[in-house]
Amino acid sequence: MSHFQMTFRGLVPSDALREVAEEKFQRVARKFGGLSTCHIIVAREATKSPFGSPYAVRVLLRAGRVRATAEASDDNPCSAVRTAFARAQNQADDARHRPGSH
Repeated sequence: MSHFQMTFRGLVPSDALREVAEEKFQRVARKFGGLSTCHIIVAREATKSPFGSPYAVRVLLRAGRVRATAEASDDNPCSAVRTAFARAQNQADDARHRPGSH
């Protein structure tokens, strides 16, 4: 059984953003089969830094012994979610293929 959780910090929860995240979660869950936990944190900074984007996303995935945590930031929160998921999936793929991770 899989567990999906999404936390919004500093912004109003968005159905569109939740749909993008759930779609990505479903895709990753199908690939890994035993994906048990996914927690997405979407945060909006109070003011945009000249060095960063206003939306920061962190994705935490757990499938059996494989764990992946990735972050991304962007001016568009949906883009940040997509990028963070891609990074987490790549990290999980790498961990799954390492000796001793099965």
